[in-house]
Amino acid sequence: MAEPGKTLGLDALLGPRGVAPLVEDWRTKAGRLFTEYGIHPRGVVHGGPCSPDDLSWYASVGFSQVLVITETTAPLPLAPDGLQVLRADSSVLRPGRFPVDVPGDYAFCNFGEGGFSPVDLPTTVQAVRWRFQIERNEALSSGIPAKGKNFIDQGLNLAFVGHLEASGHVDAVYLRRPVVTMSDFGRNGRFGNQLFQRTTLRLVALRQGAILQLPLWAGTALFETEEPLPSNRVLPMVKEETLDVAARELLCTKSKAGFAGMDYSGYGMSHTRLFTGHKELIRADHTFDSRMNARFDAVVGPRLAGGKKLVVIHLRRGDYGYGQFFRAPCTWYQEWMSQQGFAPASHVLFICSENPGRYRERFEGFTVVTADDLGAPAELAPYFDFLAMTQADALAIANSSFSFFAAMLNPKAGSFVRPDAQQGGLIPFDPWDAEPLLDQKLSPEEHRRLKEID
Repeated sequence: MAEPGKTLGLDALLGPRGVAPLVEDWRTKAGRLFTEYGIHPRGVVHGGPCSPDDLSWYASVGFSQVLVITETTAPLPLAPDGLQVLRADSSVLRPGRFPVDVPGDYAFCNFGEGGFSPVDLPTTVQAVRWRFQIERNEALSSGIPAKGKNFIDQGLNLAFVGHLEASGHVDAVYLRRPVVTMSDFGRNGRFGNQLFQRTTLRLVALRQGAILQLPLWAGTALFETEEPLPSNRVLPMVKEETLDVAARELLCTKSKAGFAGMDYSGYGMSHTRLFTGHKELIRADHTFDSRMNARFDAVVGPRLAGGKKLVVIHLRRGDYGYGQFFRAPCTWYQEWMSQQGFAPASHVLFICSENPGRYRERFEGFTVVTADDLGAPAELAPYFDFLAMTQADALAIANSSFSFFAAMLNPKAGSFVRPDAQQGGLIPFDPWDAEPLLDQKLSPEEHRRLKEID
């Protein structure tokens, strides 16, 4: 699993992409941010050289007036119809102050290549794009919050960071909106917990009109998530354990419920009926890197020839064997497959486990596939297990947030089951209308018995 504050180096683990990724540039992202956060563009201050593309974009998103601040006397590009372009000498910014004596309602400042970034901005400024350079010995993760401190101190928080260019330049977009974050993200639970934590915070930010900021994590690479990095500013903390059921429901479902500008601490594993209204958004947020899908399809696809169905089981072992984290024995999964009438002629079995090879022989006659068969580095095995569960035609999970969340992302399975220690077998469940974990705490003796019959 990826270490806290770090992501996966998929280029090193899977090789470079055959096709360059569709990298969203700052203009595309800024236009979406204006819409998402209700920022109505009217006037823009443009610092530095101004191109025809700049003016075309301003007109396309609804600006009516542009103030170009430049040191050159070269003629400005021809403005599109409906866009008024004014010019001011850069001396208006030399004291580091915004030119308050110019006409117009300037909601956006664009400080690009060779531009300027005034220290003091009026509160009418709702968004800033800033292009800056990361020094050779400066880490991107620490350099961006440090360089943007002046904006952060003025209530403009980091909402987007573009890709680091070969020149060392980065485009960042700041918005005058509050922040939602989790300072212990990555240190309070593993990948399955992080999936629920991020999803909960994503919905909180969406409903509260706030910006979600998170450290790097495995999902940054796997799903190409775009959360900007947190600043070092200390925010008021809200602990999940102090919230009752009604308050937790407010977090994800109610607008302006008072949870913006907060540092959330907890697991975010509420009953999934709270997430149902955002099913498509959540699934879209967790689309795997194309190289992961290609590697999986290349190995599993041929085995499904002739219309065979894919059965996936999750035998969670490793750190399991205490409290409610019980090791559901393999025999329960064998019995379930027999009861369902799954047969080697019509079904392929994918086993997800820390040591899947141990269980191959338990499913006589079946074509068995594991992450080991994909030829990928061992570091990626858990993530290929997760991917397999999202692609299953029938899925039997563990009592685990990891496989439960995978079930939520699975749009095709006709059967979802999970282990129930009280019933001694697998039971059906609806991933979008259930508690992620069954709170069935077993005694040490009961855990030993389950291990013995495994």
